[in-house]
Amino acid sequence: MCEDMVQSEDGAAHCAVRCSALADDTWVLGVTFGAEHPARKQRPCTRFHFVLDNSGSMGRNSQNAKDCFADLVSVANGPCSLVAFESNAVLLGENFQTADAMRKMQLPRQGGTNITAGIEAAVAVIRRCAMQEAAKESGSQATHHVLVLLSDGAHTVGERPELRLPKLGAELLAELSGLRLSVVVVGVTRNSNTSLGMLLKQSLETVSLPALEPIYFADTPQLMGETLKEMHIGLASLGGCLVNVSASNGSLLVRAVGDHGTSSIDLLADSQEQAVLCLGKLPPADLLIDGVACPCAEMAFDAELAASALQRLVSDARVKRIALGAERVRPALQQLGTWVNFLESREAEQRAIACKTKLQLGKATPAMRLAQHKSLKSALQGARELRNQLAEIDACAANDSASQAAFLTGSSSKYGAKALRRAAAHGPLGEAVDPKQRLQELLHDVARLAPAMRQALREDFCTKLAMLSEGARNQLRSMLESNAPPIVSRHLIATLCSGDVTADKLDADKDLAGLVDSGLAIESLCRVTGNKRQSYLSLQTVWEQLKEWCDFAMAGDCKTEYQLLMCLGTIGYPIDVQRRAATQMNPYAMDITRVRPSLVDTASLSTALYSEQEVVPPEGGLAVQDVLVLVDPDAPRASRLAASSLLLREAYTSVALCRDLHMYTGNAMRLALHAHSLFAAVQAPPSEASKEDLAAQLRRQYLGRAFQCRQCGFGPIDHFACGDLEAHHGEHVGGAVINNACPHCGWFSDCISDWPQWDGSLPPAATNDAETHKQASDANRITAASLDVALRICYSARAIWKSGPESEAHMLCDKLASWETITSADGVDHPVQLLLALAVSDDIPEGVLGQVPVLALLNEVCARKARDELRRTVGTEEPAIMAAARKRVAAFLGVTKETAPQTQSLEESEPQRAAVREICLADFTLDTTSFDFKSWVKDALDPWVPAVQFVKRLRAVLSSREGGWRTLKRDMESGPEAYADVVHELQKPASSKDTLRSWLGVTRACEAERVLATVAAQAFMHQSSQLRRTVAAGGSLAEPLGDVRDGATLRAISVDIRMAIYDERVAAKMQEWGRLGASLTFQRARAADLEQYSSLCAAAPHVHGLDKQTFWGLWRAATEEKAKAFLQTANQGFVSKYGQQTNLI
Repeated sequence: MCEDMVQSEDGAAHCAVRCSALADDTWVLGVTFGAEHPARKQRPCTRFHFVLDNSGSMGRNSQNAKDCFADLVSVANGPCSLVAFESNAVLLGENFQTADAMRKMQLPRQGGTNITAGIEAAVAVIRRCAMQEAAKESGSQATHHVLVLLSDGAHTVGERPELRLPKLGAELLAELSGLRLSVVVVGVTRNSNTSLGMLLKQSLETVSLPALEPIYFADTPQLMGETLKEMHIGLASLGGCLVNVSASNGSLLVRAVGDHGTSSIDLLADSQEQAVLCLGKLPPADLLIDGVACPCAEMAFDAELAASALQRLVSDARVKRIALGAERVRPALQQLGTWVNFLESREAEQRAIACKTKLQLGKATPAMRLAQHKSLKSALQGARELRNQLAEIDACAANDSASQAAFLTGSSSKYGAKALRRAAAHGPLGEAVDPKQRLQELLHDVARLAPAMRQALREDFCTKLAMLSEGARNQLRSMLESNAPPIVSRHLIATLCSGDVTADKLDADKDLAGLVDSGLAIESLCRVTGNKRQSYLSLQTVWEQLKEWCDFAMAGDCKTEYQLLMCLGTIGYPIDVQRRAATQMNPYAMDITRVRPSLVDTASLSTALYSEQEVVPPEGGLAVQDVLVLVDPDAPRASRLAASSLLLREAYTSVALCRDLHMYTGNAMRLALHAHSLFAAVQAPPSEASKEDLAAQLRRQYLGRAFQCRQCGFGPIDHFACGDLEAHHGEHVGGAVINNACPHCGWFSDCISDWPQWDGSLPPAATNDAETHKQASDANRITAASLDVALRICYSARAIWKSGPESEAHMLCDKLASWETITSADGVDHPVQLLLALAVSDDIPEGVLGQVPVLALLNEVCARKARDELRRTVGTEEPAIMAAARKRVAAFLGVTKETAPQTQSLEESEPQRAAVREICLADFTLDTTSFDFKSWVKDALDPWVPAVQFVKRLRAVLSSREGGWRTLKRDMESGPEAYADVVHELQKPASSKDTLRSWLGVTRACEAERVLATVAAQAFMHQSSQLRRTVAAGGSLAEPLGDVRDGATLRAISVDIRMAIYDERVAAKMQEWGRLGASLTFQRARAADLEQYSSLCAAAPHVHGLDKQTFWGLWRAATEEKAKAFLQTANQGFVSKYGQQTNLI
């Protein structure tokens, strides 16, 4: 505590108290201590009392923990004590004032675990210190005692702590009513007792420290050091003094949930506003802060402040739940639930206002976006989060130390548990990411990029300016002279538009640099080049969006990573992402179903989404959720800088792919987004809205106002303007008849209350019509806007993925050109990766887009689809997958068990497998009734037709244009007109050689069914890397897969299926032979004469070459001469053992 703190009006002058009503007789107080408040300017007088487990199980960790405790001595500004306990407790000192003094102290011999004795010894020190202070009557502030308990096991010796601690706490508080005592618990290993630690807090603690964790838990002794470091950081961060707070006019302050309230509480005066719950008929007129009256200003309801006050009590309820059990905490939860209900009601009032107030994102600055988000979020989320926590406390079933610790610290919650599974990219051991530390990393990166971003924007401007023709520069000059403020001189504009301005000149000319940095010149430049692309949310160009990165001071106001994403971003294309469970492990394990050409910016979208406001695209349909971040040719250097930042490269990419901030695993995630987006961008546009878009649009328009049929559920039905449906039912108006009945089944009621509110379900007819229109649109040509998007995706991919002769992209193209396998085991994560490589490589090998490589790509697409379907159907076990694949293929090939080879009788051996395969039937009868293989192949490959066509036409254009990608890159940076010829060529219809029929080698219509069946059959029978590669390449094939165009390939697959059936029969026969073989052999051998018996033994070069059943069956039947015949070919060991037993040697 602070010694000799001056109690004067200065305290009141530097302390602000606000008050708002939560409910009748319940108030929320917010107490803020200014930087000049006496309690903020002086350090607290603090003493640490360490209680260290010195039992045998601790071993060397007792010494390590003592050394860590020693480091904390310097944090306190009063003497510290150390108690070591084993079977007994030993006070090793109570006047440690330096770390070295505690380190030099030797620990006694280790023994049992008497936690009660250790705590009692420390409390005795605390009691003695407090009584000495009271006896002095010096008027100084009471010392703040912090008791720190560390143990790795359960109590084994002495009085049970569960019985002693409540009594000890009652005695201490009765004797020392003004005692200021905080408790910190450290648990080591799962053998420690978390509930006991919480009971210690409940029994003894009078001053809670919200900045610290309820428990610091190390799952293993090896992690104890890191855990103690975290505790050290928490204790060292405590600033300010403890102050005593009491309310006027008889109001009571709520210290702990379940209590009736107390006249005063102790708070730690720090820089954060302290939220306190107050009970009273009227709000307190003022608060007494260490005896100094501070006026209490009644304010409008603040949901965030109320949630903060309740959150402190909810955290206390967590501790009480573990310390006292479910039944003892239930009344407290009921009280909290009542207060949360009040908060929810007040939030509902604010939400009604918030829903009417939409985000204003047009031309909003980062500070404006953040302020709007905070305003909306405070009205939406506080009560919901608190209610979820209360439900979690009520449902808590943790009964072991580790689970209880996780529950207390929040890592057992949805987001906390997920944090423990995050990728190892942020730590060598895959440890959980610390959000605060990660935020500092991002802020440091933004600060590093700020000056570089300004320079990059200048360089991009100068490059674009140099590309302008003289006429365009004159146009720019005229535009600037018309739009520039009078303070900008004509001479300065003329200098800028002269054509020889460089970034170095801007650095040397402050006025010229100011004109460029202001954005005025850039906006005019965009208008001149006809390239004023902007986000429809922020109404800002990429230049304006990136300019926000130059002001780091604004980013410093962000308290979370999400808030930083709202402040800084870039422009990109909205994408519809379909994620899977495997996406976190393999970024290519997802699909992008659409890339929208209407630009949005990530910062505005993040603000809207995290404020729970829907972002509707200009064309309607599904709401926008994700953005593809690109390196933009409009600002190549600056956008590349932003895209490479930790914020966008890692955090935003991780959110887009995995819906988590900390799952970034490398550049493959960005490439996966580019590759899938390119595939989606080159698809033909639908002529009508998809069923998903239609559903979203109807729900957006009618949900909450429309009705549905009570009888059949048809909806939405838009009854409006009149609640009496009978009044106008059947009325003729303008040549039409009003029909208020259900249009589907005819049900009718004249009372509007009989019609249920529409639940958002759409009738099947509506979605079927949408799907029909979607399928009918497949022949539509790709638009110029979509092609421009595709080219920009390729441009961006080249900026983040090397494209030269030694690059990964070129290596993938080489694999395809040399007819190698392109499975996942060959380094091809997904076929779209090949598509991107073919599009962006500087040069591609000759023949890589020929019929054979393209066919190999299409076959691989089908194989991966088949495997995905099988795994979703039967699971991940390979035998089950293979069995399901054979069953499906056998069904549409008409292969039955009756047509498969039969085995010989049980007593006869099977012929060589090659001989059986030689005579196996190879015929098939195609049947689409059991499985429509034609539709399956069409669904799999139809989307790949425009994708392959795009790549082939793009490579043809690049070959015909001088300079290839290097020239196209420069032209894209110049503006749309410079590469309009490329878009025009890409829009031309495909030739007859670039069709699916041509790639599959179908020359006659009668061949199509067989080829499609072969593609499907081979895809299912060889759906894994192992089944598609040869033995030499690490697979299981004796020779490469057959050509799907060859009729013999399907016949061979038919044989494979029949041979699999034969193999199952042989396996069953061998199982039966294992059960009966010895007995059958015995019977035959016993009945045989000597010559016949000898021939049975000669079935192998020696009897040990026979199978187990035959060997022992022959031996059991061997008597006298037969035994001699058997032993003639047996090994010496067998002869020595069994020959003597039969007296034959």
